[in-house]
Amino acid sequence: MRCRGDRMEPPTPGRIARLVGSAVTTFEERFCAATVDRLSAATRSRLDDLVAEDTSGEESAGGGVSFFSELKADPGALGLDGLLAEVNKLQRVRALELAPELFEDGSEAQTVRSAAAGAAGSAS
Repeated sequence: MRCRGDRMEPPTPGRIARLVGSAVTTFEERFCAATVDRLSAATRSRLDDLVAEDTSGEESAGGGVSFFSELKADPGALGLDGLLAEVNKLQRVRALELAPELFEDGSEAQTVRSAAAGAAGSAS
């Protein structure tokens, strides 16, 4: 409405989508950079190990080539083996020793949205 009042041609829906997409990308890049800057060198090293390809020759329980792939995988059917695998994942994530205040700049909803978007993007 404001564009019409100012006698300006409003942006097209495609232009709006590009602007919003650019703003989201910029926010996520800054959020990630700020988060990484808060990590200790030891934690960064553990995270690098997490996403590195598994060079031990053993196939991971989730069928992926890295523990990170395993973390993103569906837990599978209910059962003792699945439960124990999920407990193992939790223990390995806790071993990263991420600081509780690591994501204090981002809202819980934003953190969840970013994680979901990343998971959806890597699945395609």
